[in-house]
Amino acid sequence: MAAKIGFIDTYWKFFNQYYDPDILILRGGARSGKSYSIAEWVTYLFTDLENIEMMVIRKTLPSLRITAYALMLEMMDRFQVKYMHNRTYRFIKNKENGNIIHFQSINNPNDVEKIKSWEGNYVWIEEATDLQYSDFQQISLRMSRKNENIAMRQINGVAKEVKLRNQIYMSFNPIDAFHWIKTEVIDKAGYSFKEHQSSYTNNPYLDEGYIKKLHALENIDKNYYRVYTLGEWGILEGLIYSTDNFVIEPVEFWPKFDKPVCYSLDFGFNHPTVLMELFYNDKEFFIKERIYQEGLTTTDLLKMFKNLNIEIGCPIYADPSRTDIIKEISNNGYNIRATPRLKVIDGIDIVKSHKLHIDSNAVNTIDEIRGYKWRKDKNDKFIDEPVKFRDDAMDAIRYGITGFLSEGNIKAPNNPRPYISGGNIPSFSSSKNIPHL
Repeated sequence: MAAKIGFIDTYWKFFNQYYDPDILILRGGARSGKSYSIAEWVTYLFTDLENIEMMVIRKTLPSLRITAYALMLEMMDRFQVKYMHNRTYRFIKNKENGNIIHFQSINNPNDVEKIKSWEGNYVWIEEATDLQYSDFQQISLRMSRKNENIAMRQINGVAKEVKLRNQIYMSFNPIDAFHWIKTEVIDKAGYSFKEHQSSYTNNPYLDEGYIKKLHALENIDKNYYRVYTLGEWGILEGLIYSTDNFVIEPVEFWPKFDKPVCYSLDFGFNHPTVLMELFYNDKEFFIKERIYQEGLTTTDLLKMFKNLNIEIGCPIYADPSRTDIIKEISNNGYNIRATPRLKVIDGIDIVKSHKLHIDSNAVNTIDEIRGYKWRKDKNDKFIDEPVKFRDDAMDAIRYGITGFLSEGNIKAPNNPRPYISGGNIPSFSSSKNIPHL
């Protein structure tokens, strides 16, 4: 592999300069390039060093699979690495030098036991803020495998031959200044570490539309602006949903459902289009994330509906402002309708009156609900309006729950008539209630 493999300079210099600390902390804003750069560096080590074992970790297996795991496989192919991939035990082995990368979640006691039985040289913890301090302590205890590699490193612009040490790499958005990474690792003496702060300005490949969205946060929410635009430590406050409102769990823990009661749909293009699948039992909602993707046209969306076997007759509650797309989807045979037009605060109140069970595979939904918060006014006071950022799944959940409940005995202001496939877009009338499904 070429020495630099197309690195963003700031990260290349950081990894080269700090070959010696036990921990490299990479905190940064949204799309700052930190995760991609770590994946490149891990690939570099995987091909350049000898007799090493590595591990890539994220809290849950579903989130690991669609983020760091997928990214590492992309790197293997991008740099034409000759490797063997064992999907059952989730590891890849370099065919030329025998190096191994394991992929591991750490979400239950069995996962922790697997960590305990491993010794390694390098670990990448993606979204490290999801882990408990005890998880990190177990990982740090496993960094005891012998490392005899000597390599060239560019230190302050000068090439130097150095003896390498085992390292942990941690990447995350710094959402909470009271997180253990800050209070136990950074602020207290005892750990050997170096910290790299990044923002969107470090990523030369970011599109202008997303940059504008990040800048707009300054006038929307100053804490979000600090975290996601500047990569500075933030403070979690004003969260809309607490753990009293939702639980994250595998679907195996759910009651047995024959079919969903409805789907819900939030339209997007420059931001994600989101489709949720909702089940209902004893006044509690069980939620699966079926689509969460940017850049989808209506044609793309209809193809995905077909590939995902979205039930034709099952109601789909959608953003009522996009009647043109609702009509097009309806003309293709789907039972789609506009959700009731409610104030957002009223919809949130309805959602909060029901326990939500979120599928542990719904990684984007989980990320959103953990950070969904109220906006502040110019006097730094919270107001009854959510921050309009990273809220696409939250909107979709609200559409589905308020839509489903409006068609039972629960009245909602400005209820629409049920949408008839192929018919006219429903008008809205506060004087009529929706009949039972």
